[in-house]
Amino acid sequence: MYDIPIMDKITCNIRDILELGEGQSIEFKESPSKLDKEIVAFANAIGGTIYCGVTDSGEVVGTTVTNAVRSQIQDIARNCDPAIAISVHVLPNKILAVEVPESDRKPHQCSTGFYLRMGANSQKLKTSEVLGLIGKGQTFFDSKLNSAARYPEDLSIQALEQYGRACDIVVPKRPRDLLLNLHAICLDPATKKLGFTNAGVILLAEDPSKFIPECYITVVKYTGVDKFRISDRKDFKGPILAQIEAALSFARQHIEVGYEISEQAQRVEVRKYPLVAIREALINSLVHRDYSFRGTCTYFSIYADRIEIENPGGLLGNFTPENIEGKSIRRNPLLADLLFRAGFGEKLGSGLVRIREALLANRNPPYQLAATMFFALKLLPRIERLKDLTFRARQMEILSLLQTNGREWSSSEIAAQVGASPTTIIRDVKDLVLAKLLVKTGIGKSSRYRSG
Repeated sequence: MYDIPIMDKITCNIRDILELGEGQSIEFKESPSKLDKEIVAFANAIGGTIYCGVTDSGEVVGTTVTNAVRSQIQDIARNCDPAIAISVHVLPNKILAVEVPESDRKPHQCSTGFYLRMGANSQKLKTSEVLGLIGKGQTFFDSKLNSAARYPEDLSIQALEQYGRACDIVVPKRPRDLLLNLHAICLDPATKKLGFTNAGVILLAEDPSKFIPECYITVVKYTGVDKFRISDRKDFKGPILAQIEAALSFARQHIEVGYEISEQAQRVEVRKYPLVAIREALINSLVHRDYSFRGTCTYFSIYADRIEIENPGGLLGNFTPENIEGKSIRRNPLLADLLFRAGFGEKLGSGLVRIREALLANRNPPYQLAATMFFALKLLPRIERLKDLTFRARQMEILSLLQTNGREWSSSEIAAQVGASPTTIIRDVKDLVLAKLLVKTGIGKSSRYRSG
């Protein structure tokens, strides 16, 4: 939770907040009406501030700042279940800042349901996701103050400048306000001094493992299919962006490369495993791992017949390896937002989807998941013979239909033939297009498919 007074935190640097834009703890609203969804979402996450009188694009337009309006906002928060204590402040240019602290009484709901802040969105939760939120306990590890790290002594200027370049933002010579807005630092209520949040340590400390002991990646290259023969092993410490880059460099060094002749008679480099899938898997493992779990780190293992990426912390709520794809309950929402701003991770819940698509496009079998106390993702090597790729029975039926009838088909026409909904067919044919077995023409409702 962030106890630094809002007037001290933001009145002097509203321009910096507008430049950062909306994110895990920042929301812009033109009008102070209908704030219940955002208030609930922030309270269920790490807290945040709603700036009323600012458009989505960050343009200051101002709003009504009367005592009656401030009272109405307080009423909205009190009518949430349970009630939420907020603070409302008037800033220059007729901006109302509604400060919502992280709640220790999660989950909260408003009249339209339960919401959780995920990046720049307030996402409505399904029952399974509400259960996942309950499973988090009262506070998020990444937003807590790390009492061992000292600010500014333990700040890595090199890591901060690297992060600034990745985010395309200018890092000021005195970065205090920027780090406060990012929630990389906060006020220690005991000492009244600024200190790092755990997310700030992971992102910006020279060696985060000094303060969060298992905050590093162990990478290993085995010569066989078991753990008995090691050909290379390293521990990658340092700020999280440096860890990701080092692990990807290790992958490039040790993953076999082959070549194919393209349609233009040029050689095209192909890898045994697509680096895009490995990158996404590494980011997922570092964002969603349980950093409070002692005695183990993130493992990236390359075997002769597979790659395994493991991190401590199983699935939240009632999610399973079978239903997790496309869903997102973030164990570390602040860390996820900080990495999202730097271009690491995109659409909510889409990490596993991108891994699946990258594997299919490279002719690798689907990934395999296991989750107990650990989350383990297994990648299998590229299949050299296209005919050896395996698909669902319905996808094979679609292939047969389009190969037999050479014309172009719409998803509705295919659905009528195979007895499935158009939405299901679109998902099925997407895999076949990625595998270059079907060709897609047109966009949207004009999309058509034919045999490749």
